Amino acid sequence: MNETGVLMEYEQILLGNTINSRSKFTATYISKNADDRYALHLLRYVFEEILDWGPIVTRTFLSGELIDMLKLRVVANSIQFPPELSPKTDYFYYAWRMYPEMVHITQRELTLNVYEKVLQGMLIKYPKGFFLKLHGEINKAICLNYAIEQYLHPGSIEEIYKFFSDKKKALQFLEKYRLVDIYREQYSEPLGMLHDCLNSFQKNALLYQFYKFNKSLKEEIRLGNKYKQ
Repeated sequence: MNETGVLMEYEQILLGNTINSRSKFTATYISKNADDRYALHLLRYVFEEILDWGPIVTRTFLSGELIDMLKLRVVANSIQFPPELSPKTDYFYYAWRMYPEMVHITQRELTLNVYEKVLQGMLIKYPKGFFLKLHGEINKAICLNYAIEQYLHPGSIEEIYKFFSDKKKALQFLEKYRLVDIYREQYSEPLGMLHDCLNSFQKNALLYQFYKFNKSLKEEIRLGNKYKQ
């Protein structure tokens, strides 16, 4: 079967010429294990030829209700989503897959889409694999830098290093902005997490080593005073 065969199957389903329209697509071509180019070809056909929609209109108005009305749920479910997005709410992803050259979504947009939902309580926890797999390190950096920009309001990069060298303050910040779990999984000091997540223009090895040494020195002095007592 080729793309034409998939379109013929869909037209029969849309006309109601099958007993069970939800299961009549050939599984080899429309399923989670199939090459999703058939599903994407069918979606483009529906939105371009039947609805006469372009990429931007599709991204704006595509919804779960419309997918069900057009009997496309099986087709939609066959398209794999990245961990940053949910097939239950983020319907714009279908438009991006159909028109990647016209509907642009950056990794930052994908990541912040999830992070904002977590901060607002719309998501109880991060999606599985959000801080792992291919984009895990990128997602971690995007979230931490966003939290710093939006909620810490530092005056300089040195102020950021200084803030994260204070473990108590830094942990309170990470706790409040829902990043403390990934910190605890990967780091022993917030300063290390900060340094890893800064971009190449912000990252300053001298400041990192200075505040790391300064913290160690204070700890040695504290322990020394403790033993003298």
